[in-house]
Amino acid sequence: MKRFFVNVIVFCIGVTAIFADTQVSTRLSGKLIKKYYPAPHIVKNPAFGWYLELSKPSQRVIQKKFQQLTLENQRRFKDLEIDLSTVQCVDCTDDFLLQARLFNNTIVSMEGKLGIPYLTRKYLCFSIKPNAISSTAPIDAVKTDSCLDAFDHLSNYSYIDDKLAEESETEFLLQLAENTPEKLIVLKGKLILRLFPGPPEYTSIEKGDRADYCWMLHLTDESFRIATSTPVGEPCSDLKSILNWSNYNELHLGLEEDMNDFCCDHESKEITVQGVLFHAHTAHHYAPILMDVKKISD
Repeated sequence: MKRFFVNVIVFCIGVTAIFADTQVSTRLSGKLIKKYYPAPHIVKNPAFGWYLELSKPSQRVIQKKFQQLTLENQRRFKDLEIDLSTVQCVDCTDDFLLQARLFNNTIVSMEGKLGIPYLTRKYLCFSIKPNAISSTAPIDAVKTDSCLDAFDHLSNYSYIDDKLAEESETEFLLQLAENTPEKLIVLKGKLILRLFPGPPEYTSIEKGDRADYCWMLHLTDESFRIATSTPVGEPCSDLKSILNWSNYNELHLGLEEDMNDFCCDHESKEITVQGVLFHAHTAHHYAPILMDVKKISD
């Protein structure tokens, strides 16, 4: 596994080098579309990103860019089934997003800087950071359902208050003693589905980040006390660091695939989970405390 991640990093660095000196804007044309991301079946209006289905001349531009990669990188991307007929719009301005909603499903001309395919995004293709877009097609009225649905809570629910963290006094870490086995913990609360912008920037799904749907448990008072007093294996946090999170009373659930149907049937309902706790230590941990769930029930 470690070798896999090292290879991915080297792969990405090598591909990035090809684009490092590319400052010239590229003009592409094609059909502007929304691509919806996989979501639990209870989500009526899934998160989406903006993509350009390229015209034949624009496909040749991307194919030429692809051929500038080393043969080894070309082979790797082909093995991952890269799509050279589509580009993703990333790092979009708010003005572009307004225009994109107007031009949805129409033929457009777009200008911007090309970027490498990101392995962390859902659909593997080249990207473009658009700075201009135009269309000669008639413009329909902007639809009110163009935004994400009620599950789109974004990062407002998982930021860390750095100012409070700097002012807080050092506390003892909730660290499990050496050679002490981890215990299964039982917690209760209200099951909630949240949507967060994932990699690479963790800021906006519509601007190019991955859509991360996550099941969270809004803990009861008693379960919150248990969760914030249970020592865990390293890396671990202290109580004040946990309380600095805006959603300090939520538990991020790590679920087995066969638990998803249960969660969809019990969204916004009180449930019980049993599993092993650990503390957030990467950008895709969306609550201060997480659980590797072994059992879930009403």
